[in-house]
Amino acid sequence: MYGTRPLTSLALLAVVGTALGAVWSLTGLAASEFATAGLAVLALVVAAVLVATVVGRRAAPTRENPYW
Repeated sequence: MYGTRPLTSLALLAVVGTALGAVWSLTGLAASEFATAGLAVLALVVAAVLVATVVGRRAAPTRENPYW
């Protein structure tokens, strides 16, 4: 468990970098001719994340037991 702190920092940096890149890409997409298609894909991704979050929260009590 010694190397978890640097790995956590690296993972956080990767997530922040990816989020900033996505925002930068979305600003360019909003100005292009593919804005409608981009928004449709974005809506599908948001819906998939919400469904995965709901399913994960419902499954969380069954994973709390280490002997499952």
